[in-house]
Amino acid sequence: TRYYDFYEELSEQLLVFLKTQVKKTVVITSPSSNNNHKYIVPNIGYFLSRVLGNKILLIDLNFNNPHFQKMYSIKGDMGIDDKTSLEMSDSIVHKLENGPDVIPARKTSNKLSLVLRNINFGNFIINNKDQYDAIIIDASSINSLKDVVFISEYCDGTVLIIDEGKLQRDMLKNSLPRLKRNDTVIIGGILNNRTFPIPEFIYKNFKKTVRLIKGIS
Repeated sequence: TRYYDFYEELSEQLLVFLKTQVKKTVVITSPSSNNNHKYIVPNIGYFLSRVLGNKILLIDLNFNNPHFQKMYSIKGDMGIDDKTSLEMSDSIVHKLENGPDVIPARKTSNKLSLVLRNINFGNFIINNKDQYDAIIIDASSINSLKDVVFISEYCDGTVLIIDEGKLQRDMLKNSLPRLKRNDTVIIGGILNNRTFPIPEFIYKNFKKTVRLIKGIS
């Protein structure tokens, strides 16, 4: 499907960038929350692990709206919150069959900065990043730029999700200067809900031609 092609290409581009830049940890977030953003990180994790054969860890930091439990059908009260330490990783890492490792979150209303300190987030990233080809942080429902900056301090780079439309572009223009002032390393963006002004069959034929040229080169 079109979605399969997009996620495959997106995952390949992210992996190539991380390897060429010798980076391991990335946070994926958005200047505004959208319900369909919650599917982006799990799909990237699926392609990087099951399709491309990498060892991937996904961490849900959407404490205001966690979604890993439902998405991965994780039973019980498994997950991290402000009362849990990530040092207990053996009991909170959910290993998917032929897929990524995932750490779900439990809902909490406490400030994200307080939660990250309580769970020893920074130490966990430092101590575990060599065990994985990539660690991807899901912060797709976090609207606070201050929280995004705080998470980014522990990661090699940040990827921004932006929905197509003028309002979203304006939000991005306002967000970028504030993030750069705090030395947030922005490594790319994901254009979501994009529209296609050309017929789909033309787009598909163009992609086939590009792949053929890549194969020849």
